[in-house]
Formats: sequence, structure tokens, C-alpha cells
Amino acid sequence: MVIAIDVRSALGEYGGIPLYTKSIVRHLLALPSYHTFILFSNSYTLRAADAFPLVASAKMVDCKIPNKLLSSSIFFSSRPYLDKIVEKKTGMQVDVWFSPNLNFTCVSPQCATVLTAHDLSFEFFPEWYSLKMRFWHRAVMPRTQCKNASHIISVSHHTKNDLISLYGVSEKNVSVIYHGLDNNAVDSTAVSSEELDVPSRYILIAGANSKRKNLHTLIQSFYQLKHEYADLADLHLLVTGAREAQPSQDIRFLGFVSRAVYLCILRNAEALVYPSFYEGFGLPLLEAFRVGTPVIASAHSGLSEIGNGAFYPVDPYDTGSVVRALAEVLRDNKLKEYLKNKGFKRVKDFSWNTAAHKTLRVLEQCKKI
Repeated sequence: MVIAIDVRSALGEYGGIPLYTKSIVRHLLALPSYHTFILFSNSYTLRAADAFPLVASAKMVDCKIPNKLLSSSIFFSSRPYLDKIVEKKTGMQVDVWFSPNLNFTCVSPQCATVLTAHDLSFEFFPEWYSLKMRFWHRAVMPRTQCKNASHIISVSHHTKNDLISLYGVSEKNVSVIYHGLDNNAVDSTAVSSEELDVPSRYILIAGANSKRKNLHTLIQSFYQLKHEYADLADLHLLVTGAREAQPSQDIRFLGFVSRAVYLCILRNAEALVYPSFYEGFGLPLLEAFRVGTPVIASAHSGLSEIGNGAFYPVDPYDTGSVVRALAEVLRDNKLKEYLKNKGFKRVKDFSWNTAAHKTLRVLEQCKKI
């Protein structure tokens, strides 16, 4: 069987979706199988090999069609068929097209399609997105893609339920396959906190580049916490994924950081705080569990499903709830140890190898006869 994987979403360096795409593809290719894998990308400056430098078991098809032209053509005329582009360049007919994330996609009728749905936040909370991103989500036609897909992989039962209730997709057409965690997730290449010039005592919020991450409530809670508890006066808040003016000396916006730097910061944090309004999965939770950092997170959406009792839950709409959680976790060593141990236990339930096996099974079952 010939399986084409659209790795356009892996060409970005940061974020959960590029990480998911890179991880699931690498582990799929590592599985013993008789299938032929083809990685499809489209960029003037980047190639599939840039995202998968050590992969030798897959063919690479790198196009250089201007993205605006490609997207417009697919939107207005449902052409070109991407599987036919791959076939022309490789001489092989694609049986299944796997899209690890939404994108402008069109394949021929005889080609099966599998799509990974991460969340539907853009449907429920369009105000969190820029006008440009709202237009993009409308133009890419997620409802149509989901309804036309041979099968959908959902990263959580929460997202699966959203797909069924909002898009009306059949329950039997959606498989829940959780993210995994790389075995080297704790290897931060010996980056020290001294080299990073970060404070000795801090809490961390990761990937706060969207309104749904609820950074505003966390900052309010942080100030209130320091005002009410004198023993936490030296506490700092570090923010990754966003670069803004520093509102005070106690809050530092680090912008986007490398994986090695991020993992070092995470490991040395007193707590990861993740008060998101909405998440389909929440990969930072697993990363914190793995390195033994206590987690304070929203009890809403998919986070409770993924955390399963391994974090301190808060109401993301209630500043007082976040303040109480921070005070209890930061001042109670027994609670810290409890959360740490719960995290170690919970993270064992997630494996990229398991995710790859389940994904390959879906791909194999979707080949059109």
C-alpha cells in the first residue's frame, strides 16, 4: 500500500501541531511494515527533509507551488489533486492520503483520506483568532473535510464528541488516538538555568500565544498571590510562546524557545500553570508529568480527560480559584510530591509507539478496494 503523508504542518518549528506531525510520522516510519510512505511538502524555502533529517525509509515529494496559488486553486476549483502530483513525481498511485492537520487538501476520488482533528476551538470561540485566521479556517472548510474523510483521528474523546455534535460526523468514523511522549523528552542537552538567566523561583505557562491560554487571568492571579502571601514575594512568572512588553520585573516573556531550553525551564519550574479555556489535548501536561513538575490546569475541555486526576484543577474563569491552587501547591511540599507521583504514573499511559500502531491500523483499514 502507498501512503502519502502531508507534512506541511511539520515545517513550522514551534507548537503542538508541528510536534505532533513530526512525532507521529517518525514513529510510523519506524514500524515494521511493507507499505511505501511518501512525505509531501510544499514550500519555497523548506523541504520535508528539513523536518525529517534522519528519515531514510520514505520518499520525499517537495513542491514549490506558491501557497496562495495552491490554496486558491483548491478552494475555487478543487484542483489540483495532491495525490496525482505525488503520482506524477514518483510513478506510484497513492492509496491513502494522511493529513495530520487541517490544510487546503484535495485528492482524487479513488484515494482514501485520513484526517487528524486536534480541536474545534475556531468554531466555538472565533473571537480568539485574528481576522486572517478566521478567514483561513472558513476557507479550508473543516466541516466538509471531516464529513468527506474516509476516517478521522481525534486526539481526545472531548474533540470526538465535538466532531459528532457540531459537524454531525458518524461516531464509527472517528477513532480516538492520544498523543505520546518522546523517550528523550527529559533530555535538555544539559542546558542550565544559569545559562538561561532565569530566576531561581518561578512558575511557568507554556505556549501562551493565544487568548484561549488565558494568560490574562493567570497574570491577575499571580499579582494577587504575591500580594496575599509574603513568603511568595520572590516568585516569578515565565511565559513561553509569546513576546510582549514586560509588565513588571516579576514577569518575563521569553517568546519562542528551543525544545532543549523549554524542557530545562519546565523541569526547574515550581509548577506548570495551564488555565486554558479550551484545549483538545494539552501536550504540555504530559511533558510536565514526565519531568516531575506539578501541574495546575483548567478543569474544562480536554485537559481533565488527559490529566485524569494528575493535576490540581482550577476554574479558568475564576481568579480566586487560580490563586488558591497556586498557594496550596507552592506552599505544601506533600501536595507537590503527590502531584509529582500522580504525573509520573499518568504519563506512562501515553506512547508515540502506541499512537503510531493505532494510526497505521486506521490507515490500513481505509484503503479503498
